[in-house]
Amino acid sequence: MSLGERILSYLEGCPPGNTYTALQIAKAVGLKTAKDVNRTLYDLRKEGRLCVSNGSPPQWSLQKSDIVTHGTSKTQLCEDERNLVEVLKGDGDGKGMTAKQIARQSNQDRKDVNRALYSLSGKGKVKKLDGEGWTVSDSGNEVSDLGESVTEEDSCDKAETGLSFSGAFDIVKKLGEGGYGDVYQVQHKIDDRLYALKIVEYDREAEREVKALATCDHPNIVRYITAWHETFNWSTLDKDSKSQQSSLKSQRCLFIQMEYCEGGTLFSWLEDRNFGRSVRTTQEALEVFQQVVHGVEYIHSKGFIHRDLKPENILFMAECRVKIGDFGLVTSVTNQNGGIMKRTVGKGTETYMSPEQMIQSEYDEKTDIFPLGLICFELLWKLTTGFERAKIWPSLRNQVFPDEFRKTYSSEHKFIYKMLSKSPEKRPTATEIFKFIKTFLPSESGHLKQKTM
Repeated sequence: MSLGERILSYLEGCPPGNTYTALQIAKAVGLKTAKDVNRTLYDLRKEGRLCVSNGSPPQWSLQKSDIVTHGTSKTQLCEDERNLVEVLKGDGDGKGMTAKQIARQSNQDRKDVNRALYSLSGKGKVKKLDGEGWTVSDSGNEVSDLGESVTEEDSCDKAETGLSFSGAFDIVKKLGEGGYGDVYQVQHKIDDRLYALKIVEYDREAEREVKALATCDHPNIVRYITAWHETFNWSTLDKDSKSQQSSLKSQRCLFIQMEYCEGGTLFSWLEDRNFGRSVRTTQEALEVFQQVVHGVEYIHSKGFIHRDLKPENILFMAECRVKIGDFGLVTSVTNQNGGIMKRTVGKGTETYMSPEQMIQSEYDEKTDIFPLGLICFELLWKLTTGFERAKIWPSLRNQVFPDEFRKTYSSEHKFIYKMLSKSPEKRPTATEIFKFIKTFLPSESGHLKQKTM
């Protein structure tokens, strides 16, 4: 089988529409570097078999006309793949088997065997040895890594998406948990990159989060990779978890794969500053806030409301690049007829929620401006004890600021005051806030750099 055929076979086994770098493709077909496949990739592009993005690095995918089913039913495809795994399990000497040997023993066409092997490789079920041999990977068996038998329905579902949690990823650590799902740092078994993987109960609200993320492409929004659903056993994954989900034996879950933000959360950033573990300038704080506002401005421009803006949901990449995450409560500004939607009262985080979000079912994107005002205050002002926070916070929500804050940050105070208005219509838009911060920072930069917190 030529290198071009191997690449096409691998991509045909991947989820339709997904894209991959040359390095990812090289590793998937048993090679080591992007240079090993680049020439073949561009040859396939000339033939009209592949398409490539203009990004850096370029992303490769099949042309739509090459995404075919080869006339095989979903059930038959799953059965053929299971048969191949069983054949490989019978390899007693552990040296692996070539595609030709597998085809002969399984009574299948060699091209179909090659295609299935690269598909199974993408799911982490089999792996390629040095040379032409194939063998079963640790996860390539009929019992999932989560301790439950995989039903034909589950197996076919995973084959359709090309991904499964246990087959594609290794867990590194848990990043967070809550009422809307758990988030893990995971490492992909093929490309070796780290990702954030959110696992939530599969329902319409979870689908809404995915659809919103999939439409967002902005430097200050966490980048969505892909999503799929499968039956999942929470308790086997994390026996010590106290989350609501872990008490359920198994359920249908949605898996949302996103970029991993290695710099932690704004919550940690604030704690480090508040307790003297790091020193921050006012300019740094406002530059962080400017990025948050830029992300919110984009969310609103797409017709969405985030509804859960708080330091825990604001993340950092390298070099203090800010990303807004957790779209679990995202909703549209208007309904299909262009009217204000009726929403569930009180959904969100109470300490950051706007007054109208707490008690009303009808509100618009201005509900996100209120928590922005609170976050801006936190970025500028140290709250070193829980007692101090408990004393200041209720007053702050009523537009009452500490005297020292008003003296130190007179310009910022006036703008935050507007953001915390009880009346949504009196709050500035995200665009107006962004323009204010953008013009404020350069004109005051010489002064702000001297002001530490």
